[in-house]
Amino acid sequence: MLKKILIGFAALILIFLVVVMAQPATYHVDRAVMINAPAEVVWAETSDFNQWSGWSPWAKSDPTQKETVAGEPGTVGHTMSWEGEKTGKGTMTLREVDKPTRVAIDILFYTPVESRADTAFEIIAKEDTVEVTWSVDGENGFVGKFFDLLMGIEDMIGESYDQGLADLKAVSEEKAKKQAEAMAAAAPAAEPATDEPAAAAK
Repeated sequence: MLKKILIGFAALILIFLVVVMAQPATYHVDRAVMINAPAEVVWAETSDFNQWSGWSPWAKSDPTQKETVAGEPGTVGHTMSWEGEKTGKGTMTLREVDKPTRVAIDILFYTPVESRADTAFEIIAKEDTVEVTWSVDGENGFVGKFFDLLMGIEDMIGESYDQGLADLKAVSEEKAKKQAEAMAAAAPAAEPATDEPAAAAK
């Protein structure tokens, strides 16, 4: 009887492993939002890792996260390394920049699972707003396939991206508003109109 139970248990484990391995070897997730701000403002937020703490969903979810930023913001090679109890440990590096329409980033995760991914921001001007699409592409190892089967990478990443884009929208629109107010305050006051023809006729 015990032997049959053990054989049945082993068979279930084998079936589970087969199902896990059958999950996709790669993943792609993208989310988009409309932002009422100039493309340059949004591009500056996404291409400068010093600004990410203001809207990144992971920075807000883990108060223990510590970040180290290096290199020139908005240029290839600009990096940010992070380490936190919830967010693990990793490094992001700007791989491609095209001001003010695109930012592409390489991500290396060291813990809790060693992996890599490519993420990008596409910023498309549409009349008085911009459409911002945040996407990520990565490879699924066994652990990634396991979590994809249990929770779904689309749902896990998608929810975080939706929150991050909502916060990016709020931050960008507030900065765009302040910039517009500063420009209006700095603009020279219009000189009062004079009735020169009437004055000359006297």
